[in-house]
Order: sequence, then structure tokens, then C-alpha cells
Amino acid sequence: MVKAASGVEVSKLNDAALRRWLHAGVSRDYRDPQFPEIRLRAAAGRTRASVHLVLNENGKTVWQKVGTWPSMCIKTLCADLPVMLAKRNVGGMVTGQFDSVGSLLEWYQNILPITRPIARVGAAILSR
Repeated sequence: MVKAASGVEVSKLNDAALRRWLHAGVSRDYRDPQFPEIRLRAAAGRTRASVHLVLNENGKTVWQKVGTWPSMCIKTLCADLPVMLAKRNVGGMVTGQFDSVGSLLEWYQNILPITRPIARVGAAILSR
């Protein structure tokens, strides 16, 4: 009976190290302390691994699959990671409030009747 791999291997994130990790078959997950947001999880056959972004959102750990190694280039992913995280954070601020552009426009239509009288009062005060 073959024992399933478990645990996390911590090492540098490069192709040679990933090949050694998959071949060894000791640990299921792989991470690099330099890139704590990137985790790899070995597939059952240990010939490839799923690449995930692991982030904390609203107090919960969220795993988002980005691709599969060796199909994707780890060097490119590491180089693009700061830009990916920045885009995700900027997008997260808007998507946290509005699900779509339609919901934004609906909110705007609902808020207009409330803000118009306030704007008129403010204009009247300023014109004195």
C-alpha cells in the first residue's frame, strides 16, 4: 500500500527544485518564503502541480487556481505577481460594493433623489 504524501516543502521556486519535489513524493504542497502568496499542490501522478494564489480575504484563506506547472512558467508568474496582486486589490475594492456595472448604475439612480435637494440647499447657501 502506498502512503499518500502530506505536508509542505519549503524551498526556492524554480523548475529544477519543483522537479525534485515531485520526484521525491514526500510532501503534497510546495511554497517559497519569498513568494508566500504562491502555493503548488502536486497532482496524483506527481508529473505536474496546480499553481494557486493563497490570499486572506475577510479573515478567510482563499485558494485561487492560477494554472498548472510545467505548462506555465514559474519565473514569469513570480515576476508578474506584484502586478497581479495590485490589480486584484484595486478590483476588490469595487467588487466588494457592486456586483456589476448595472448594480452601480442602479445605486446611482437611487441616490440621485436624495442628493439633489441637498445640492440645491448648498447652492442656495453659497449664493448668499
